[in-house]
Amino acid sequence: GDDIREIQKIKVTFRNFLQLPNERGEKVSSSLLKCHGELFRFDLYPGGDNDSSDGRMACHLFCESAEKNCYNVLIDFRISVNGSASEALKRTNCCLGQAGGEGWSDFYLRDAVRYSSGSLTIEASIQLCSKPDRIWLPTSKLNKVMLEYLESARTTGDITFRVGERDFAAHRGLLELRIPALAALGGSDGELLATPISIDDVDPSAFETLLRFAYADDMPRLKDMSSNEANMLLDAADKWQCTDVKLYAEAAIVGYGINVDTTADLILKAHSMSCALLKEKSMEFYAKNAPAIMKTKGWENIIESNLILRELLELTMGDPTMSATQEENNDMNYERMSVSKLRRKLDEEGQCVDGSKRMLIMRLRDVDVAKASATGDDSDE
Repeated sequence: GDDIREIQKIKVTFRNFLQLPNERGEKVSSSLLKCHGELFRFDLYPGGDNDSSDGRMACHLFCESAEKNCYNVLIDFRISVNGSASEALKRTNCCLGQAGGEGWSDFYLRDAVRYSSGSLTIEASIQLCSKPDRIWLPTSKLNKVMLEYLESARTTGDITFRVGERDFAAHRGLLELRIPALAALGGSDGELLATPISIDDVDPSAFETLLRFAYADDMPRLKDMSSNEANMLLDAADKWQCTDVKLYAEAAIVGYGINVDTTADLILKAHSMSCALLKEKSMEFYAKNAPAIMKTKGWENIIESNLILRELLELTMGDPTMSATQEENNDMNYERMSVSKLRRKLDEEGQCVDGSKRMLIMRLRDVDVAKASATGDDSDE
């Protein structure tokens, strides 16, 4: 049976709350805390994480050391402000393992701590229930096999691309399934192409990443990509309508590439490529740093677009009490939803998640109309 252990407690106090980073996505991590022989860490986002509602902080508890073990965990969270009596806050029953974590984007009201100008203590009561040994099953080798298949294209491939000074061999049949627009460069006759197809406007490393994705869903880790690499990959993915890679590159830029110097250019790029998430996050950054951004060279291009200027004006002059995440409880208020939530809902419905925010909203409304129509048809039977 399972090994049920006694309850143990860990807690951490974040002092001088007003001096902690308060931008959305910025976190403060505790030191490692030992409990049940494992090492735990609290990550606090005073300004909320990317999924937090306005005015809410986020908190996540990570098990740093459980690389081999996997536990069923019962966790009770309590919170105390300025040494006051602790308040029961959250309870979760989850699984932790392989350095996994658990937490909430809407953990607690930020103003409840900020206006008290003091400290925040978070306590977690943890009960572990280790799982019994599971039957070993072989791991999938598909990724390795498909990358080897890509490598074999040097001798077995039937299409070659010359990107800059590098040649990339591939199998046209696979590309027709995975990146049709790229396969189409070889024509439609299906014959072996003796001459490489020249591509001059794409970075060779970005092109190689596209091929590795096409063959094996293989992508570099987000944290290993520089902003420049992510931008070049976005260009390549957009050129050949490779949506998954496009969204991945977009996420990398959002995570690491938005700053005062790049915001204006990124807004224009996101608008031209219908990168809804990148445009949303770049415009949000502009709203908080407008005076500095308006002094950059990229701003000269922004002022040539009346449409973007109008959108920026609406963003900065709109109702400050409203936000993309504030109306989470109203699933039909698509205008107020963040791009991430719109995409998540579309993905659940099996719909395309690429395109501008307006396109995403229109697709969701079409889904609603189809569901309402189906419901009406059922009721008439």
